[in-house]
Amino acid sequence: MECDYGEMEQASGETRQKARKEHKCCECGNKIHAGNYYFRISILFDGEWSHYKQCENCNEIFDIATQAGVCPYVDNLFNCIKEVWFDIEEKYRKFFIKRMSDFLPDYFLEDTP
Repeated sequence: MECDYGEMEQASGETRQKARKEHKCCECGNKIHAGNYYFRISILFDGEWSHYKQCENCNEIFDIATQAGVCPYVDNLFNCIKEVWFDIEEKYRKFFIKRMSDFLPDYFLEDTP
């Protein structure tokens, strides 16, 4: 699979931080509780900064998705995986099912071998 992101961001950064208050993961929507670690992702696009918070689980899924050739977008990880589901190697699909099945809608895994 070849990634075509269209226009690329002008700058980006990622830091692992400890939450001082409750946040919401931009990918799975789960709460990131105070005291837990999360990843703060900042992206500069068209002269404006956007900031996202990913829980540690989704950040790992994002990294594995990149290794699997998924070409994920921040804040749209699971749709990116779904679009290429049957092109992903089976070992990665098994990983995704194991790590995502608790919070993904049932339709995501329909027709999964």
